[in-house]
Amino acid sequence: MNKADYLRMAFFNIKSNPVRTLLTMLGIIIGTACLIAVYALGRGGEWRIRDELQKFGIQRVWVYSCIDQNDQAPALTMVDASYLEQTLKGVESVQPTAYLQAGLKGPVGNAQVQLRGCTWGIEQEEGFKLLSGRTLSFRDAREARSVIVLPQAVARQLFGEQQAVGQSVGISGIEFRVIGVLQDDSALGSGSTARCMIPLTTMQRYLGRTTIDEIALTLDNGDAVEPVAQVAQQLLDQRYQGQGYFRTVTLSKETQLASNIVLVFLLIIASVAALSLLVGGIGVMNIMLVTVRERRQEIGVRKALGATRRQILAQFLLESVLIALGGGLGGMLLGTGLTLIAASAIGLPVMLDGMVYLAAAGFSAIVGVFFGTYPARQAARLEPIAALRQG
Repeated sequence: MNKADYLRMAFFNIKSNPVRTLLTMLGIIIGTACLIAVYALGRGGEWRIRDELQKFGIQRVWVYSCIDQNDQAPALTMVDASYLEQTLKGVESVQPTAYLQAGLKGPVGNAQVQLRGCTWGIEQEEGFKLLSGRTLSFRDAREARSVIVLPQAVARQLFGEQQAVGQSVGISGIEFRVIGVLQDDSALGSGSTARCMIPLTTMQRYLGRTTIDEIALTLDNGDAVEPVAQVAQQLLDQRYQGQGYFRTVTLSKETQLASNIVLVFLLIIASVAALSLLVGGIGVMNIMLVTVRERRQEIGVRKALGATRRQILAQFLLESVLIALGGGLGGMLLGTGLTLIAASAIGLPVMLDGMVYLAAAGFSAIVGVFFGTYPARQAARLEPIAALRQG
């Protein structure tokens, strides 16, 4: 018998009992579907978590002065920001920022807010969403213009239902022109804790702020966050000839924690999937043992006609593997469908690739070989006369 004959016989025997074959495949179908769905949704969930953390600065390092804990620590200045930008490697941009509590006066009402003095281009780093108008520009910063960007809730407090862009608000007796309004889901916050953006140069020139509160470093490589944070702290300590004058903050721990949570979730669901595959494999073994008993006469005839133990073993092992692969294929289709439905329902990206399908096919084949070996050996060990008598 050649390989084609083995395949024809295997497919014929599998098709002769379609209901039994389908029930045998069921455990493998469920297990494989779980593996596909867990992989895709797990990757999609991890991507979503990283995407959310990206908005808060997963590739950023924040530098602060320890002046509130150490009286000898100096306050940060623009010179420090320029020094770090010129000295550190792998830094894409530097964003010095200062904060100042202030009262805003508008035509409809007043608002107590926190002013955020920052440089142009900050919306690219922090992903602010504009409702109307524009954000701070290079010319705003260079010319220290009296312009301001308001969160939506603050704009409503100051102007009611009127269009805020183009109107003016008063801050410490100075008129600031509103150039943009941000959506409420912006990282700047809303209500009494809202942060209204003005150029840092404007805050320094008109509101008397000479120092800055933080320096945000955006890196071109997220893996270098911790090393850059350590170097930045050391550089500033050396610059001021002190120790512990400055501290740095990153989101590395939060990112690692999020990844660990996703990993635990994946391991739990993958364990359930593995258990389903185990149950499916046991089902394959039981059905193949029943098949061996039902086909004793066939085995006896084939042995009497010269079939070797290896040929009998190969025949039954091939049937076992085909059943397992069929279950794996069904599981791939079911898992893909479940993934598409679940991802659409919860708003996750679908992240499937060819490797997960190859792995699923490989696992199915391994299950077929592992759980089909014992029944195949039982069939191969039958003696022709005993098999014909018992058949």
